[in-house]
Amino acid sequence: MSTSNTRLIEAVSDPKHVGAICPQATARLLGLTVTSLVPVLRVHRNTVFNNPRSPRVQEGLADVLAVLVAAVSLCGSEAQAVLWFKRFPIRDFGGATPMELVSQGKARVVVGYIASLQAGALG
Repeated sequence: MSTSNTRLIEAVSDPKHVGAICPQATARLLGLTVTSLVPVLRVHRNTVFNNPRSPRVQEGLADVLAVLVAAVSLCGSEAQAVLWFKRFPIRDFGGATPMELVSQGKARVVVGYIASLQAGALG
């Protein structure tokens, strides 16, 4: 795992609960409020605030993190990956941004798209 990815994972890790991803830290990394992050996680706002370690919240956060980790390898830096995640419309997906696709439950599709870009660039 690259140093950038290690820093990214450390940045969103919940320091109070080993193995958990912190919604507040993830929102901060993305330059969002937690309330703005809720639709991306596909859970009710109260769940994020009252039970941030619930399996559904953690699954949504893991989806965001998986795409960001893949995007860092594509974009070259954490800052560029965050910008790509939030703002880059992907023509192959009707112009949806990666963040919009994750909010639709399509994180694996985005990670696969990144892998295909990398394979094309390398192959």
